[in-house]
Amino acid sequence: SLLYLEDIYGNYGGSTEVSYQVARFYYERGQLYNPLESNRYKWDIRTANQIIEKAIEEYPKSFGTENCKELQKIIKKKALSLTTDYGNTASSPFLGLVSYKNIEKVYFRIIPFDYKEDKQLKRNHRREDLLKRYLDMDAGQAWEQELIDDGDFQEHATEVSLPALPLGYYVILVSDSKDFSMKNSVISYAGFWITDISYISQRTDEGAMDVYVLDREKGTGIKNVQVQSYYEKYDYNTRSYQVVNGDRFTSDETGYFQIPTVTGQANRLILEFVHKDDRFVSPGYFYQQRIGKSEIKKKTKTFLFTDRSIYRPGQTVYFKGIVLEEEGKTHTIIPVSYT
Repeated sequence: SLLYLEDIYGNYGGSTEVSYQVARFYYERGQLYNPLESNRYKWDIRTANQIIEKAIEEYPKSFGTENCKELQKIIKKKALSLTTDYGNTASSPFLGLVSYKNIEKVYFRIIPFDYKEDKQLKRNHRREDLLKRYLDMDAGQAWEQELIDDGDFQEHATEVSLPALPLGYYVILVSDSKDFSMKNSVISYAGFWITDISYISQRTDEGAMDVYVLDREKGTGIKNVQVQSYYEKYDYNTRSYQVVNGDRFTSDETGYFQIPTVTGQANRLILEFVHKDDRFVSPGYFYQQRIGKSEIKKKTKTFLFTDRSIYRPGQTVYFKGIVLEEEGKTHTIIPVSYT
């Protein structure tokens, strides 16, 4: 019916209000586009933009045209984000995922950065201040990459190859502008580690936390890893959380150590792993708490490791697995098992 009204009253300026509603219909339907299913609705947002441009050209000062212009701002707005694994293997290229809209080329910068400073900046500063600090740093590596933008005004995603880097913590920036202007460009960033250290963890029935430190590529245990725990303590004077050193641990021959329960207040821990020149800080928190005693039961648990966290549709998934049998504090690796 809207198309009928637009056709009947197309010679009048008021028809732009109908054009706006028609464009809005196509825009909202275009949001249903799912590239993993089909191309259905893929071009609907472009159709909406074509209707808007026609209305603006024919009746640039009408009320409906103003609504069309606002919708067009939304349609043409740029979007950009970057996702990469928090931990990546040293000395080999790795993948990132760039999601974008209305962008034909992106620019990358990789900056070696201090992890503790980065965490403090993210905690206490606005995004603008954080970006300014990043952009003041010298980029260790910088490059540009073309993207496919077919003019459908839809969001797209593509994998990009990121260069091999030495051990350490880094921040990667991506922008649609070569100068990374904070006023006129879209900027996304992510922090990540280059490390051969990884880990798995499991809470015991008594409330302790069993942790296995593993080689990120081979999946084998790493012995003699020094682990420093940190916990957050609220400072009522500054009205903020302060990071305080907690217990230290050392992994055994199998890469194992245990974070014990506490008798007092529960703690929210971060773990820092150090092995020779390699360093890694856990991405999330470990909760050190006390849980009431329960009957000890024998359990069999399976842990799976994929070769990456991001896959394209139809891409082969490679994975490794380890099966553990635990009974209280006793843990046994089952070498051959079917689950």
